[in-house]
Amino acid sequence: SPTDVGGLDVFYPDYSTLWPDAGCINVRPLPNGRPTYTSMLACCKGAYAGQMSGKCLSMLPSPPTTSPTNSDMEANFFYPMYELPWDQSGCSNKLPLPFKNFNDRPTYSTQIACCKGAYGGQMSGVCLSQLPSPPTTSPTMTGGTLEYYYPDYGTSWAVATCLNTLPLPFGHGARPLYPTKEACCQGAYGGQVSNACICSLDNPPQRCPRVEFKITTTTTTIPYSSAITLASPIVLPSNPAEKQAVVNTLAVTIKAMIEYGLAAGQTVTSLTITSIGGQSVRRLRHLLRHLQSNDVEYDATLEDVRTTTNKGSSGAPAATNLQRITSTISTNVARVMKEQVDNGSFTAAI
Repeated sequence: SPTDVGGLDVFYPDYSTLWPDAGCINVRPLPNGRPTYTSMLACCKGAYAGQMSGKCLSMLPSPPTTSPTNSDMEANFFYPMYELPWDQSGCSNKLPLPFKNFNDRPTYSTQIACCKGAYGGQMSGVCLSQLPSPPTTSPTMTGGTLEYYYPDYGTSWAVATCLNTLPLPFGHGARPLYPTKEACCQGAYGGQVSNACICSLDNPPQRCPRVEFKITTTTTTIPYSSAITLASPIVLPSNPAEKQAVVNTLAVTIKAMIEYGLAAGQTVTSLTITSIGGQSVRRLRHLLRHLQSNDVEYDATLEDVRTTTNKGSSGAPAATNLQRITSTISTNVARVMKEQVDNGSFTAAI
């Protein structure tokens, strides 16, 4: 067969060269997976719009004396906007690109494909709301599943597996992702003695027992009231706003310290300070600057998620954990609060 000669009739970005020094070429053969453009200028605008060196534009047959402005320019692909918090973000095709190298972020041919791929579990629906014709409800992917797997940190590690179900129980970047369930089991549960993950594969290895592995999850909500005695008294500020800030910070501090000692699957869903030094917080404005005692009373709600399998249950009883934790946090809470009051900071620093 005669070989093709000359350049291609399309241009593509030269990813083999460092981004600041790269440009667009039409050299044969066309590498797999490269975006193509009908002209060299279109390629520079689409693939190297934010290139500060101007290398791509300088390679044009008639390069401009200055870089063209990008205020109204758009790429022919969409990318996730990682500059914003995940639950408030969406997909964009605006130029210049907010990242230097093309491969630094995934790109998608359409905005809805980007929303599904990068924000599939976004409960706020911000990404989908930015579509030209946003759906009235979030579209579900086929079968309610993703094309990748993630470890199930919500289940006890000894019996957990890998999932690909929606909605995602975590924000962007909070868990590792794997292309297959087997790769996820090997990467996230490689040392699992029970082999629960690897044995949950559609075609498990022969070492897996040929018995049904049943998992039952039970969630219990436990109302909880208690009191702690601080190692030293709290001196309340005279300013009402600062006084409220101290109370709020004390609640956050106690909640975080209780959660620190809980077992997997146990969380404190709410905690409210009811009294300080024997005086009701409802009468906050009348709370004395110098309290008569170091007692702090609070109401809390504990959520206990227990996993039971045909081989037993996971996690320590919630009541046992609470009794143990309550008896050990008083000194730590007093130390943290004293530091915050002394330096004027009323944000919990655990």
